[in-house]
Order: sequence, then C-alpha cells, then structure tokens
Amino acid sequence: MQRKSVCVLLCLMLPLAACERAPDANDADGRSDAGSLAAGAVDTDASTRTGGGGTSGAAHSGGRSSAAGKTAGSAAGGDGSTPASGADFATRCDAAGVLVCRGFDSATELESSNGSGAEPDDRGSMNHLTIDGTIKTSGAGSLRFEIAGKTSSNHSGAFRQPMGKAFGPGSSFYAQLRVRLSASFVDTDWDTVVGSYPKIVLFHHSSATCNDIEWAQVMNGWYDNIATMYTHCGQAQPGQSRGGMFFQEGDFTCPYGADYARDPGCFKYPAEVWLTFYYKATIGQWGRNDSRLEAWVAMPGEGYKKWIDDPRYTLQAEGASVAGFDSVYLTTYMTSKDESADHATAYAWYDELIVSTMPIAPPK
Repeated sequence: MQRKSVCVLLCLMLPLAACERAPDANDADGRSDAGSLAAGAVDTDASTRTGGGGTSGAAHSGGRSSAAGKTAGSAAGGDGSTPASGADFATRCDAAGVLVCRGFDSATELESSNGSGAEPDDRGSMNHLTIDGTIKTSGAGSLRFEIAGKTSSNHSGAFRQPMGKAFGPGSSFYAQLRVRLSASFVDTDWDTVVGSYPKIVLFHHSSATCNDIEWAQVMNGWYDNIATMYTHCGQAQPGQSRGGMFFQEGDFTCPYGADYARDPGCFKYPAEVWLTFYYKATIGQWGRNDSRLEAWVAMPGEGYKKWIDDPRYTLQAEGASVAGFDSVYLTTYMTSKDESADHATAYAWYDELIVSTMPIAPPK
C-alpha cells in the first residue's frame, strides 16, 4: 500500500472533532516482561458475570479487599503493571481498585444511565449496535457493532462508559478490553474503500472525543491495517512528530517506515479470535514530557506482549479537559466513510471492559 505523508494523516484525523458529537455537559460520563503471562481462555460461567460498570447498570464499586482481589493485584511481572496470575471475569471485577466492570450481557446495558450507554448512528438508529448472545468471551453476551456497506462515518453508533473518576496529573489508570473482529473487518482495505480507517477504542475527557485529553486505538489502513494509537486528535505535540501517532515498540517492533505488510515485528489484527488489550496510562504534569503510555495485547492462550511504550510523552490539556481522562468510548467510527462506498458487512465485538486504579489480572 502506498504510504501517505504525515500531513495527510492529520488532515483526515482532524475532522473527527466535527463529525462526532461532543457529549452534553451533563453526561457523566520500564518495559515490563509480560511474555509469560497466561491470557485468553474463555470464562463460561455466566452465573458469576457482572453486567454493569462504574455508576451505571449493575454497578460495580472498586476498592474491595477480598482475597481474590488481593491475589489479582499483587503478583506481577516487571514493575507490577502486569499481574502474572490469571483470573476469571468475576474475580477480576471483584479485585481491589476496580471502578468499571462491564460484561455486555443484557440489552439493558445499552440504555442511557448516569452518562453511560449506547449512542445512535448518523441516521438516529440503534439497529447496528446490539448485544450478541452467541459470540462472547463469557457470560450471556458481548457488544456487537455491525458495519454495513453504503453507510456513513458514524455507521454503527458508539458506547460510552464513564471511568468512575477523572485521572489527572500524578495518577495512573489501567484498562482491559476483549475485542474480536470479523474476517470481513480485517480483510477490507478501508483506506481504498472509504478513505480512512476504523477506530477501536478511545480514552478521553468527556467534553469531547477528539480532545486534548484523548488516547485512541485504531486499525491503521494507511499502514496495511497495523494497530496504532494516537493522542490529541492526531495533532503533533511539542518535541514529537508524526501527528501524535504511536507506532509499535516493545515486544513488537514496527516503527514508522517499516514494511508493515511483511515485517514479522508488526502486530496486525487477526480475524475471528478474541484479543485481550491491556492499557496503562501514567499521567505526569500537563505540558511536560513526564507521562508514560503503555499497551499490551494477548492472543488466546498466549501471554501479554507490549506493543506501545512511550516513557516520556507530553500530554497537553486546556479548558475542561484539565480534569483528565474520565471516559471510555467504544466505536468503529471512520472519518471519511460515506454512503457511496459499498463493502462486505463487517463486525466488531467487545466484551469484559474493566477500568481500575490498580493492575488488572489477565483472563484465566
């Protein structure tokens, strides 16, 4: 695939601010060695599954000092960011520090409640965002996005989840998410078909999704569908280049300019398997290069591998966003997608979303 310049990257990223609805003000909205961690086994015990999260649904309040919670948060590899022993979903939900535990087991979880819930697509429809009771990692269901041909940028809607508190300077948050993509999602050349590429998940401040305080993961169609992340709505920050884009480094090594399609060091999204993504944001002072953003991924039956690590990143914040990160946004939004582009119907599933102030054990 022809590589495009960073200038073009910025031009197509920036319209997200105009295209996505900013939430209403009242909406609540050192490199660790993780290679030996167990992850990816499916928890099939629906009876122990927690459905709600944060302050919504069947809410889970973190900070419990149960034995299971202490075990999940103590054993760790490296600096303690990645606990070494696995746990099922119910145990991970009950661990100390957990603020959000979302299982996507019931259609009631899509209802708007205390700032969380599903948001409609560009046509005002909720038909393409559903609970799927057949494809799931555990419990009774998962959240499924349907991306049909001849639909616009906000083709499926989105799911908003408050993080339970705002994470500003001097704080850290951990998040874990299970993601599965259909073969049609992975195999579609989104850059050619629609002129942009799908988002996967955003961590941001609730004042806007395309924001000063934003950490977004995408399937980057400009670079042969590899996984990348960006901050600040894709705008370059002082001392940094490539539009705030994070290319892969850690256990995966896929720098800017690599042969993305053929380089075995590049992590590319596989089809039809449940991936476990794990994130840690260590937030320094706004405007200083003392923040650290890290991300890991695990294939089924394999341990975590780090694919994002920027140990001296500069986070900027202005206006309302100075409060820090306070929201998770699940979306497959594509900035340039319009109703003239046809393609095979694609699907993305999300399950087992956890946000915590402490390290989260990998799936058992």
